[in-house]
Amino acid sequence: MTNSICSRINKENRNPIRTFIVDATSVEVDINTIKKYISQEELDKLKLKWRFSKTKNYYIRFKVTVTLDKDTLCPVSILIHPGSPHDSVLYEEVLNELKRRRLLTKRTSLYLDRGYYY
Repeated sequence: MTNSICSRINKENRNPIRTFIVDATSVEVDINTIKKYISQEELDKLKLKWRFSKTKNYYIRFKVTVTLDKDTLCPVSILIHPGSPHDSVLYEEVLNELKRRRLLTKRTSLYLDRGYYY
């Protein structure tokens, strides 16, 4: 009887809304420290891609997408993408990863920056 009274007074939300924060950042990697020529075949084996900018010429870059739980700020998933793709290309992959881990349910909200919607 006391359990039923306490449960009526202290109603705990059994289906809380889970909130995740998703953001991506570019990470530049210098694997060519001795400035040796790296062929495209070697890069394909390592799953790396060259990028070009006017200031840095050719470089190798990754894009890291991190999903954090809003309440605990603990990382839920970390995805690493070769090259530096735009965030809108990564949107489907982030959603599929969250579905695969069974984190994306009906009562889940995601905070994404503007780049994921274009």
